[in-house]
Amino acid sequence: MNFKTSLVIFIFFINLSFSNLKEIEVNAKYAILINAKNNKVLYEKKSKIPTYPASITKAASVFYILNNHEDKLNNFHIPTKDALKIISPEKITSNLKNNQPYILETDGTMFDIIEGERLKLENLLFAMMVVSGNDASNVAAEMVDGSINKFMENLNVFLKKIGCADTSFLNPHGLHHPNHLTTAYDLALLLSQANQNEKFMQLYSCNYFIREQTNKQKYKELKTNNKLLKPNKFQYKYTLGSKTGYHAKAKYNLSAIAKKNDRELIAVVLNCDNSEKRYVDVINLFENAFKEEKISKKLIDKSQTFQAKLDGASKNIKGHIKEDFILKYYLSEETNYKMFIQWDDLKLPIKANSRLGFIKVISEESEVLDKLPLYATGDVNRSFLRFLKDLFL
Repeated sequence: MNFKTSLVIFIFFINLSFSNLKEIEVNAKYAILINAKNNKVLYEKKSKIPTYPASITKAASVFYILNNHEDKLNNFHIPTKDALKIISPEKITSNLKNNQPYILETDGTMFDIIEGERLKLENLLFAMMVVSGNDASNVAAEMVDGSINKFMENLNVFLKKIGCADTSFLNPHGLHHPNHLTTAYDLALLLSQANQNEKFMQLYSCNYFIREQTNKQKYKELKTNNKLLKPNKFQYKYTLGSKTGYHAKAKYNLSAIAKKNDRELIAVVLNCDNSEKRYVDVINLFENAFKEEKISKKLIDKSQTFQAKLDGASKNIKGHIKEDFILKYYLSEETNYKMFIQWDDLKLPIKANSRLGFIKVISEESEVLDKLPLYATGDVNRSFLRFLKDLFL
């Protein structure tokens, strides 16, 4: 097709509005709420300041494993003594230089792995997400990459690759180390991508699973302590998945994905004073966002016409939309928009009411927000010169 448009539309809407989501009060020291589909930030509080994630780390470890080693889910492994080594937190703190950052602590949550036990990777991942097993995290790490240190090296490269610029993890489970850091923003960004992995979401949403019988132990039923996912006063029916985290330095942390109607959101709250406040914060963020109603803005009246010049046409091509172009969006997600016509590969002759292309609205993040087809207002035939050219060539 060879044609020139005689009218191109560039319409920008500058974000000057104020959303009431900005006024939400949260207990957490660090927090963020984003749209899971386009990563638009709806609310944030010190979301890019590095802090301790505690066991939310396990969500990153699991996502990395699924991205790079999902073919190993049914593989088995017998852990090394190094992966199961455990000492008191006091001894770790007093001698950080001589202890590996992944060493287990006596008061940490465990999958209760026994030396010499033969374990399947998939069960280790369930243990990491459902009961937050620190030992399971170490064993899964050495299983997929040969050693925990190699796993950490690969995990950090992976996290930087997907955009987690302010994250540096020293172990696969989240037990405290002063240099094991991330941000609420990075965790939300991670979850927006992990959310697209079906196996990850199965693990992230699981509140109960059966620990399979092994060569060392009988089967056991295991349940989550995550209150968003199980019957209690904090169970949230729109939750698609969630992961908690806690240690004394990190305090109480929570990440979650929720969906209501057409809106899917991710919330991360870090450094809450007590366990209940993290649930209150996350539910409060979700509920305030889900209460938002879309705003409608009329961009183009259906009476408006657009035209283009097409080589060999007897006249300009004219197009119109059959309904008013109305953009619907949430106030908390308003941003800069651009509108343009994307023409089809037009060929003469053109009949009235045939489709000419689309009028599209895209965000500054290049997301197509809406589009409407553009139709010919009348017939357009070949010019006489074009007719002769086609006749004799």
